[in-house]
Amino acid sequence: SGSYAYVADGYYVRVVDISDIKNPTQVGSYYRGNSAKGVYVSGNYLYVADGSGGLFILNVSDKTNPTLVDSIFYNAGLYSWQSNYYKVIVSGDYAYVAAYKYFYVFDISDPTNISQTGSFTCAAGCNDFDLDGSYVYLANSYYGLEILDVSDPSNPTEVAELDIGSGCCTGINDIVKSGNYAYASRYDNSSGNEEDRLYIYDVSDPTSPSLLSYSDYSKNHDGSHAPYAIAFDGTYVYSSLWGVIQVHNVSNVNSPTLHAFIETNANTYQIDVSGDYIFLSNRSTGGIQIIDTRLLKTVSRWTNSGGDNLWSNSSNWVNNTLPTSSDDVTILNGNSVTVDASASAENVNVVSGGTLGLNSGTKLSVNNDFLNAGTTTLNSSSNSYSALLVSGSSSGNITYNRYVNTVGSGEWDLVGSPVGSQSISGFVSSNSGSVATSGSTYAIGTYSNASGGGWSNYTTSSGSNDVANAGNFPAGTGYQMASASGGTLAFTGTVATSDQTVDITDNSGSGGTKWNLVANP
Repeated sequence: SGSYAYVADGYYVRVVDISDIKNPTQVGSYYRGNSAKGVYVSGNYLYVADGSGGLFILNVSDKTNPTLVDSIFYNAGLYSWQSNYYKVIVSGDYAYVAAYKYFYVFDISDPTNISQTGSFTCAAGCNDFDLDGSYVYLANSYYGLEILDVSDPSNPTEVAELDIGSGCCTGINDIVKSGNYAYASRYDNSSGNEEDRLYIYDVSDPTSPSLLSYSDYSKNHDGSHAPYAIAFDGTYVYSSLWGVIQVHNVSNVNSPTLHAFIETNANTYQIDVSGDYIFLSNRSTGGIQIIDTRLLKTVSRWTNSGGDNLWSNSSNWVNNTLPTSSDDVTILNGNSVTVDASASAENVNVVSGGTLGLNSGTKLSVNNDFLNAGTTTLNSSSNSYSALLVSGSSSGNITYNRYVNTVGSGEWDLVGSPVGSQSISGFVSSNSGSVATSGSTYAIGTYSNASGGGWSNYTTSSGSNDVANAGNFPAGTGYQMASASGGTLAFTGTVATSDQTVDITDNSGSGGTKWNLVANP
């Protein structure tokens, strides 16, 4: 709200000055020692959904010193755990609260004297909701979407329900309403998250909602966690899936498309949007993460009017002008761009369905951030390589086709993985037939400095060299490697954007050698 963000992180409610958006600073806090989960600010009052503590109202007119005005814990059930206050929205004289097994309405016309007004029993777990006019849109877990009429605050009444799930494994985690549509994060644990989806409902008639369209969430980054929080900025929907935010373009509500990935520094349970920024909270680590979304919304400068897909052809760019090192470049769905000569840009965003390729011998320098939700491929030859240099942050996986010599001809190559998070067993599997083998032994090996050591290759046999238990290629560590017939081997993983540390073996004064094969990550 204004120059301040209010954060519930469990033990504390925090007030953060965001007037300098790149340098958020905590200016005040209120200790709860319980489970503060949701906040809503209205005027000088901050309303807190405080888990098993109930509803709190704080006076935040002095941002440095929030003070308690009143609180209430109301439970309509037999057991206290049935009322876990999770989210609060305030409208007029009423506060609306999702509290797990119940949905409550409180009269807050006098903030010093909260009174419970109405309640609705949730069949599953209503932890998130949105409010629009006289209707509440409940994300009721495996009971799907429920719409309540709250025109009479003392008697919330269900007017519609949709997508009741299987009881344990499918349902709605969060929802946001805008105009005639509601956007929901739908999980499906019964299919191993194969059908986790962004749902778009037509709620033009709240008494008769219908599923309009959906888009599957991508499993490229994390296929084991269900979608959770959701937010909408008018064009894009932001959905959290553990440590990744998936961004969908919903300008065409009949055909939503995956637009980009945002990798966060923690799990995300709450997303809020304000202007060009999204605010993320995991409700546990004592802070927020703020992400500038302007790059995601950049209009592409690419036209391909020259028809050859080449970066170096000025005819392929708006105004027949090549991007400079201070320009942003966005490669949209269906566009394919090939870097055929060394180039640079301020930010590069490859959206879902977009393709970026680097020819051998070329370099693309990104002076700030690189975002890849599409396909990015770097290529090489026997004597020429490509490079992607990112000075800021990087999200999304790339593929590097690295030339490796033929076994027994020109000898083996000494190679380090050019990407991060590439498993050795996955590398062997994806390059089956291209990596040289001899019986059960792969032409991929490490050097041991132990006495009597030397080169030791991975195998399919159980033991210390079993490739199935080899883990990931460590950054900066070199391997001996050979291909079956000369050509490229594909490494797929993340882009390193910081210096890497490699342990060095020094056997001075002891048995063994002290050779260290170090690779540029």
